[in-house]
Amino acid sequence: FDQDVLGWLSDELRRHRAAPGVVLDLRLNPGGNTFALSMAIAEFFRHRVDEGRVIRRSGREHEAHSFAWNSAHYGGHVVILTSAATASAAEIFTHVLQHHGRATVIGQKTAGAVIYARHYDLPGGGRLQVPVMDFVGLDGQRLEGRGVTPDIILPVPTFAERRADHDVELATAEDVLEHEAASRVASVTARIAPFGSQMAPASAR
Repeated sequence: FDQDVLGWLSDELRRHRAAPGVVLDLRLNPGGNTFALSMAIAEFFRHRVDEGRVIRRSGREHEAHSFAWNSAHYGGHVVILTSAATASAAEIFTHVLQHHGRATVIGQKTAGAVIYARHYDLPGGGRLQVPVMDFVGLDGQRLEGRGVTPDIILPVPTFAERRADHDVELATAEDVLEHEAASRVASVTARIAPFGSQMAPASAR
């Protein structure tokens, strides 16, 4: 989650705006910039949405919201792949899209590592990381130490599956998107059918 990746994501979503669905693989994503996070969330909504509450060490808190600027506003189905290595901003992104019903999450529970921290340089070349802000999700619960639970929980891939290059999670995501696409077609057909049954053939008019 940084400005370069955000730019790539937005470009790809605009280029494939007509795609019925996308898969976002966040299984090894460690998070990143909170501003890029808020803009990435906005890529999948047509209006501003709540992200949760940020609480500072002083006790002050504020509501976080998505921030749209030249966003793709992609409207297709979204599937997010997660693992225990999905952390920080990647977890908040997943939580927000899941809570708003915007994505189906597949994989394993995320890391539960979302506390905002700052790094300070130390004499001798070391660095000190200090937590400065906590995050409370849209369900009113802290994500720290809890993580995001997928809608479809899958076991950690075995070594045999990895050696065989058999990605069960990606295959499941593709199945979910195909099922959602079929459901959408069936729904549209059902709405059109009553009107179609009342239309007489051209030869009969």
